[in-house]
Amino acid sequence: MKRMHVAGMHWLGRLSDRFNCCAEVKARAWAEAKEAWVELGLLAQTPTPQSATYQAQAFEVTLADGPARAFVYHSLSRDRKKEHTLPREIEPECKRRESLQNNVTGKTFRCAVDAEHGVALCQGTTPFRWLTVSTTVVPQEALVNHRGPPKEGALIETPPEYTIQFQVTEPLPEVIQAERKRRSRFVLGTSNLAFDAKTALQEDKGQDQNEHGFRWTKSSIHLGAFWLEKPERVASLGYVLWLALPFARFMRAVVRAELKDQPPLELPYRKVKRPSETVMLEAFRDWDLRRQSHETSTWHQRIAVLPYQRRLLEALDLPIDRGLVGEPPG
Repeated sequence: MKRMHVAGMHWLGRLSDRFNCCAEVKARAWAEAKEAWVELGLLAQTPTPQSATYQAQAFEVTLADGPARAFVYHSLSRDRKKEHTLPREIEPECKRRESLQNNVTGKTFRCAVDAEHGVALCQGTTPFRWLTVSTTVVPQEALVNHRGPPKEGALIETPPEYTIQFQVTEPLPEVIQAERKRRSRFVLGTSNLAFDAKTALQEDKGQDQNEHGFRWTKSSIHLGAFWLEKPERVASLGYVLWLALPFARFMRAVVRAELKDQPPLELPYRKVKRPSETVMLEAFRDWDLRRQSHETSTWHQRIAVLPYQRRLLEALDLPIDRGLVGEPPG
């Protein structure tokens, strides 16, 4: 970040809690009133009922010896995801509490020191985060059985015994709800001071195309298992895949532009409004190519082009009925 700042380059990315300013801006955003949050609404290109809606606050901070902006976002979709995460975190504590409680329930101790030791074992070495566990040492009189009737005027000794009372308080609903809201907030930082909260989030979401590209190049659809033998051939294959990726992205952009205002593409297993590269490659896997010959000419002809294949070919402005000269791949 410092090198980019010196070179005059801008950076944008998610800030983890390792940055001191991240915890600071989260605390400041948490303390602000509800009116301080700016509504960003839906940012998905094709919104669905499950699409996330965002709220944001902006703060001026200093990062890597340079000015920067930190945006704290609250995502309602992330809040819904945490509804199942928190119960899974509380459940192990409940099981651990039951195990510890069973270890001391019904036990008696002859002295207070042993009882305090039992309390320490009951509480365990790992503190509870969600459950409030309280233990109390309670003395009580113990019955002493003497052989025969007691002598007249003799004092009956009743040495005390000690037991442990175990009390557990479940987390309050408002505490759980507050924790969900806290976890549904994340921070983006950027050195570009011209960015607002919406622009920064859109730019950050656009960076996922890189990860999608890595996944696409390693897909088994167009890269099967075969032996390259030499390291330089592995490097050559990498360059070929890098060249294929922008071509596939271009093909995707053309098809989506052509099908933008048209009905969805009806595939055998689903309907797709904005087909991806993988969807198109899967659609063309069922191509029926047959070898044709006439006198000295040999070519391969598409036979029985399926409706969804025809729509894709028309969107790409490729000839449908023209023969393919030469041996087809595979």
